[in-house]
Amino acid sequence: MRQFRGSLAVPVDTMPGWLQAFARNRPVSVTMNAVRALTQGGPGAHWAWQSLAWTAGLIIVLIPAATALYRRR
Repeated sequence: MRQFRGSLAVPVDTMPGWLQAFARNRPVSVTMNAVRALTQGGPGAHWAWQSLAWTAGLIIVLIPAATALYRRR
């Protein structure tokens, strides 16, 4: 049986304990929680900042890696 590993379709609180920490800190889950909070009028600043931090971190890491791989070819 395949389990969902993020909060996109399944609430994190319903997942097994060992999976909750992983699911709460995935970039997709953080971004989805930010979107939910902002569209439903709840406090979304915490999730929005985490989402922006994930985005910036991924860009900082992946752009140099992609550039280096592109230059090798």
